[in-house]
Amino acid sequence: MPDGLIMLSSNRYRFLVWPFSFSLPDAWDINNKIHLSSVDVGRETYTFYRDDIMVDRDSINESPKITVRFATIPDGIDIKTYSEDALADWHSTEMSDAKIFDLEEIGVSLDTTMAYKTHFMFEDIEYTQYIIHAIYQTMGIEIIMDSKTEVFENIESEFLYFLKSLTFG
Repeated sequence: MPDGLIMLSSNRYRFLVWPFSFSLPDAWDINNKIHLSSVDVGRETYTFYRDDIMVDRDSINESPKITVRFATIPDGIDIKTYSEDALADWHSTEMSDAKIFDLEEIGVSLDTTMAYKTHFMFEDIEYTQYIIHAIYQTMGIEIIMDSKTEVFENIESEFLYFLKSLTFG
């Protein structure tokens, strides 16, 4: 089990420091995790990778990922301000075609959230991503789920599985 996590049950995990639990689909490896501590205190980033997907006949594989960023935030900050600040601080890639959407439209019921579906280019390859911002008490959470656009539709249900499993507290 990676540092900072405990297993609650099969495919169900909880962070030790942050009051946040989740489930991963079977094709996602909990042990294939990168843990990065940010420059300042009160920020951590965890990234989980899916098993590779064959993208084309040239044996180019894709490893979709889910990144969860935690940050301690000041009391009283609203979700709109937190979301704008997180986008400005953490996203250096130019996003295109960003669409704000209601998570309840895709069957996810989380309070105090903002969600985006957007695209970006990296090394001449288009990626599609969901970006979700949430606030729980004095914790700001950013969830980024992305993959190459050509495989996004095939794994979107796995991203939604993860989102529907989230609980705070």
